[in-house]
Amino acid sequence: MSELLQYLSGSPVRDFDLCTEAIDETCGKTHRLPSGPLHDAAEVARTGVPTVMMFVQSLHGISHNKIEDTKEEHLELCVAAFDRLAEKAMHFIA
Repeated sequence: MSELLQYLSGSPVRDFDLCTEAIDETCGKTHRLPSGPLHDAAEVARTGVPTVMMFVQSLHGISHNKIEDTKEEHLELCVAAFDRLAEKAMHFIA
């Protein structure tokens, strides 16, 4: 199951809804996660660019480690959700 982190730098914008919709349509539900380190997305968001991050669940909660692993079907769902988000974003911009 894909997990979603949203970093909001001000008021929510339509792009965040597009991400949530893409994940819901692909996976059936989303999880919003707080972020401690905020990643590079925080710096992008500070410039005013609408920013979202999608995360895929790591087995046993291990990440940023050489033994990190993720179920293949979860990776496939995440790629499908990201593709759906890209389509939604292109339609939104057009």
